[in-house]
Amino acid sequence: MESFLTRLEENRDFSNVRLLGLRLVYRPREEIIIGVSRITMFGGEGRPDLSPVDFGRLYFSDPNRSGKYEVNELGGVDLRLLLPIGGILPGQTLELYGEYGGEDEAGFRPSKPAMLMGLEWLYEGRRVLVEYANNHVSGAPDVWYTHSLYTSGYTYRGNVIGHHMGSDAKDLYVRAELPFRGGWIGGVDYEQQNRRLSSPVQEKIRRWGGDAVYSERTGFSYSVRLIYEEIENVKLLPLDEQNMYGMLTAAWQF
Repeated sequence: MESFLTRLEENRDFSNVRLLGLRLVYRPREEIIIGVSRITMFGGEGRPDLSPVDFGRLYFSDPNRSGKYEVNELGGVDLRLLLPIGGILPGQTLELYGEYGGEDEAGFRPSKPAMLMGLEWLYEGRRVLVEYANNHVSGAPDVWYTHSLYTSGYTYRGNVIGHHMGSDAKDLYVRAELPFRGGWIGGVDYEQQNRRLSSPVQEKIRRWGGDAVYSERTGFSYSVRLIYEEIENVKLLPLDEQNMYGMLTAAWQF
């Protein structure tokens, strides 16, 4: 079991709102991991105070209560399968994973769902990752990470506390890594996002990236990364945009 309680920033609809997260993990076998998660946004300046007894009633009673007990909640389940497939190439592994969550709750089950699924292959420093996410809900545009009472939603200083694609979107990400001599690892990736799926006009983003990382035995590592980006209908306007980014990183692990 893992849990956290934190306080968010002042500059939002309800200053210093609280965020409580709870995650339960069950591992029935070495290669199977099952998780259940729940996150609750509550309180803040201008909202009624909740005693520990009040919060217990809120947490374990019927969902979607109003008034003093109205909160903003997310919940979901996830599954990971670690598959040893060393019969063809000894030492290689394949991990399949998926997550199903709800922006709302009905009958103690997630509703207005979103999903994420992916696979990761590893073999002697080689790595391939493919991941797909979708939180578009038909008939409920922009429902994810938003709320009717907590209008700032699941954000911190304007950044989404969740998938970087935001709400009402889908995302495909593919990455491959290959080790080279002398401690170097090279990687290339591609990402495609479609945002505002409920709108007649959608924002479409395509990113190509490449990087190289050098690691020393002393714990120091250095990396260089380039990203080229194309955006259609920027912020739903009839505008296209191209961007190039460069990143240099130095890190020390001790």
